[in-house]
Amino acid sequence: MSVPNITKDVDYSSFSPDELIQIIMTLKNEVKQLKGENQTLKQQIDHRDKLLLEKSEHLKRIVRTPMISAPQPVAPTSAFITFPPLQKRKSMPSMISSAPRSPPLPCFKGIDLMDKMIISSTFPQSVHITRSTCTALETSDVGITLKVNPPFSAGMIRCEFAFDNTSGAEKSVGIIESGFHFTSDHTLGLDNASIAFCCTGEVFHVPSAETEGSVHSSHSGDSDSDDEHVVENEQLLCSEKWDDGDIVALQVDYSQAPPTLSFFINDVKQLVHYINIPDSIVFAADFCTKDASLEIKALRQLVPPAGPRVELTPGVDWITGKQ
Repeated sequence: MSVPNITKDVDYSSFSPDELIQIIMTLKNEVKQLKGENQTLKQQIDHRDKLLLEKSEHLKRIVRTPMISAPQPVAPTSAFITFPPLQKRKSMPSMISSAPRSPPLPCFKGIDLMDKMIISSTFPQSVHITRSTCTALETSDVGITLKVNPPFSAGMIRCEFAFDNTSGAEKSVGIIESGFHFTSDHTLGLDNASIAFCCTGEVFHVPSAETEGSVHSSHSGDSDSDDEHVVENEQLLCSEKWDDGDIVALQVDYSQAPPTLSFFINDVKQLVHYINIPDSIVFAADFCTKDASLEIKALRQLVPPAGPRVELTPGVDWITGKQ
């Protein structure tokens, strides 16, 4: 039985009650079928909308993510020169190399050692020391050296420094062999038991062995005093300068042989690094200007990365001075 078109005038009086019931049942079935088709279509639309939203978010992430190219091999541009310190380091700005930097390295956070830290000074009367900060109370011609205890001889240890109010004056960070008696007449980096990474970007250290090809040398006397014996220290051009507000870090690694010392400026590892450092060291720093301050931002034992150590340039040997 065909169902009449209900959009037109129909004389339903000609239909029997059974026929009308059949018509109603048929119309209900058609409405139910249409509702089912409408629900299926709605589900398809919702699914397509979800896919479109996911693709849109993916494209947004791609647009927001900067393109990082793989680091290109760089040739070391460090150079060795000799330099007579005469008790105080003198920078040579015209010789500072703008050496390329290695890419930023991930920070492997480990155990915080700040609660074990004790800071001491070669001029205790000239500096005010709190738990993690030091402020110079007067200006010193030879510099105020600070030692960050305790000594370290195992694992991977990182110490981060930040200077303030030095007015561009000379300052440096470094390490000292823990058994070395560092007195007030010593300057960081001018002996074979310490090293100084200066704000000029230069590294100072005197190798303990004079070998062929070493940059270490010595001579007696100069034009002013023939009796004074002056040992020329090594001056290794390192990288870029740093100053107040920069986070300068030193990282010693005893987890693999040979033990190494690396330098960082604002978390960027510098190309120059030292190998065969002393078996036990303390971190150190020095400054010379009144009201200048130093804060130890972090002292922690890191978790060494898996796999062998990878360096972009050969290390400088602490003992021989050879690269």
